[in-house]
Amino acid sequence: MNAQAPSVGERTGPAIRLSPKEEGFCIAVLAGRNPSDAYRAAYQPKRAKAKTIHEMASRLMTRHKLRARLAELMQPVIERAQLSREQWLDGLARICLADVRKMFDSYGKPLPITGLGPNEAAAITAFEVSGIMTASSDVSEVRGRMLKVRMIDQLKALELYGKAMGYFAERRAITGATGSPPVITVEFVDPSHPEKEKPMPEKSAEDLAKLAQVYREYENRLYENP
Repeated sequence: MNAQAPSVGERTGPAIRLSPKEEGFCIAVLAGRNPSDAYRAAYQPKRAKAKTIHEMASRLMTRHKLRARLAELMQPVIERAQLSREQWLDGLARICLADVRKMFDSYGKPLPITGLGPNEAAAITAFEVSGIMTASSDVSEVRGRMLKVRMIDQLKALELYGKAMGYFAERRAITGATGSPPVITVEFVDPSHPEKEKPMPEKSAEDLAKLAQVYREYENRLYENP
């Protein structure tokens, strides 16, 4: 017994079955249309108001099977757009190896963008070309051009590359609520005592100085009389 071929709108596998209009709605959304325009393209409403179309499109976008179908359609696009780890590291490495001296010729003039090496081109995030004008009483002439180039932070790129390659470990300091080192209080309680002992009163700076002096005197006597 031969199985019946699914319709155009149902070619989504057994887990996701859509009508032709629902499938058209998903394809329109994937093409970049907003949900309302995608609804108009797929369902072609004749007399529906804009508010009604918006509500119907929003309702479709909340349906689980349509969201699953959109995710299914988007998966190949996401896979093509994603960078592999090797590509990401290669891009960082190019920025790290960029040499600004290679952006000029032997006379100190900037090279055209098309003449830059791959490392130097990768390190540029923006550039701007503007004309230098000379104005007279009758006419204005272009006297020259000014090229402004903005480079990617090479030190930041080196830091990211070092972290990715495990060249150094990032250390984090643990501090208290005020930013100072945390204070840990340990209270010892005799387990045989029926009640907890009262906490010791806080010592003042003068009391602590006296205790330190007593300890030093005791330590000195130990060294004098071994």
